[in-house]
Amino acid sequence: MKKSDKKYSVVIADDHPIFRMGIKNIVEKDKNFELTAEFSDGKELVEYFKNNICDLIILDISMPNLDGIKAAEIIRKKYSKIKILILSTHDEKIYVKRIMSKKIDGYLLKTEVHDSLISAMKKVISGKKHVSEKVVSYLMDDYAEEAENKASKKDLTKREIEIIKLISEGMTSRQIARELDISQRTVETHRYRLMEKLKFTNTAELIKFAVYEDII
Repeated sequence: MKKSDKKYSVVIADDHPIFRMGIKNIVEKDKNFELTAEFSDGKELVEYFKNNICDLIILDISMPNLDGIKAAEIIRKKYSKIKILILSTHDEKIYVKRIMSKKIDGYLLKTEVHDSLISAMKKVISGKKHVSEKVVSYLMDDYAEEAENKASKKDLTKREIEIIKLISEGMTSRQIARELDISQRTVETHRYRLMEKLKFTNTAELIKFAVYEDII
């Protein structure tokens, strides 16, 4: 993250008061971030954004009334610029795959919070993805199993690699078009051809490829 006087607003959502307090203490010690609200209920979190906004949400998966994944989906659809960093005790593949198939900016295991929370927040705020090392290993293992008949980075053009990187960072076709100074239609054509070339059916597979091939 670039050095700046700007403080990024942060909302915390976790239903465990003691753990939430620990996150709050970590966030408030960093000069780049400012805590603006905290919640223990997914539904209340979503309601908050009817009249408020923030730069980053630190979001637990397991919460009453509305779980973190569903809350993230609702918020992402309505407020696409808000960054979402998921915190979870779950490192099972079923959870990892479900969450990484959504447009989530980061996934951090709760066991890594003390050492990695701030670095993960800064990475996500800067527009990059952050994924816990253990989660990355799952993605790589799965990709390695699936990759036998698929192309690798060496089979792609420089432009295709640029587009994969930007897609993996969560950019829309319109944003990628502006970033690369090309038309949106050209971006969409590249996306279609990439999916065909790599034999992928969704963006989650593309992100796994980007991680495995060291594109992001």
